[in-house]
Amino acid sequence: MGDLNILVATQVRIIAGIIGLIIIFIINKEFYKLKSVFKSKKVMISIFIGSLFGSTFGVVFSLLAIKHTTVGVASTIMALAPILVIPISIKVFDEKVDRKAILGAFIAILGVTMLVFA
Repeated sequence: MGDLNILVATQVRIIAGIIGLIIIFIINKEFYKLKSVFKSKKVMISIFIGSLFGSTFGVVFSLLAIKHTTVGVASTIMALAPILVIPISIKVFDEKVDRKAILGAFIAILGVTMLVFA
């Protein structure tokens, strides 16, 4: 990645995504559907939180991982995202997770740890 600023790279990706969405809305003539989104405070808060944690933090941390490790190790770490959601699904959504899933998650995290420190 060289000397590229991670935050600048993230903002470029987000701006390109916004421009792409605007083009899609123009082609499909669906701008009128956005009015209902902007009227709902609850929806706007959800969109803000989702974009902050997904687009901003996710991309910044993935680019940071690529900058400080090899791409292979960074992509392996990023592939752990579904495993890292297991505690959230247990606590927030009261989902039942069997022992095999927890054992598999532990083995995956152990494998990534070995990759990082090898």
